Amino acid sequence: MDPTSRQLPHPASQKPRIRDFEANLPLPSTAIPRPSNFAINKLRELEYVELYYFTPEGLAEAITYDRSATHDALTFAQIDGTIVLRPSSTSNPSPNAVPDDALTWRQMTIAKTTLLCCMANTGWANNYIAALNKFYTRLEAHQTRFEPEGEASLLQYQAEVRREWHDALDPSRPGLAFDISQINEDRITTTMANILNRKQAANVLRLVNHHSA
Repeated sequence: MDPTSRQLPHPASQKPRIRDFEANLPLPSTAIPRPSNFAINKLRELEYVELYYFTPEGLAEAITYDRSATHDALTFAQIDGTIVLRPSSTSNPSPNAVPDDALTWRQMTIAKTTLLCCMANTGWANNYIAALNKFYTRLEAHQTRFEPEGEASLLQYQAEVRREWHDALDPSRPGLAFDISQINEDRITTTMANILNRKQAANVLRLVNHHSA
């Protein structure tokens, strides 16, 4: 993380440090996505955060909340065993957030792009970003997408595996974390079989209820 991109503790006699700017450098042609403070704080702390916050719906909600929130409101939070005060907007999750496997395929593909961009801006090392980018690229090109319940299977796979990857990255765990970019074909096959079995069981139950009505 660029230490000049954030306000650091400083004596009262000093002004906060901010990044310099380049004269005559124009602003980007596209607006930079601005997820909620909650999501950004999770990324800065290198923690798991749901993809919902990076979907178009999550980004729109963040804009509305930022306009209406009381930015002076503080809440208690625990960081590394220490109780601290922090803005409530960084601690309160959205009541509208949904699990990753409840997203549509379109929402997932848009959200992962925004997520990767925000990871680069919040201090994540390039090798983690590259691995996660390769993970999603391989899922988008996976042949399972074109099979019955294929996208639903891949959505559930990515939801489970990304969460497990974050758990594995916990520095308190022994050894090294697995490489998320390596797709486990057996896991995808099992996930698809479970989804198809549940769908078949639901269809059978629906027929039974229909005939008994």
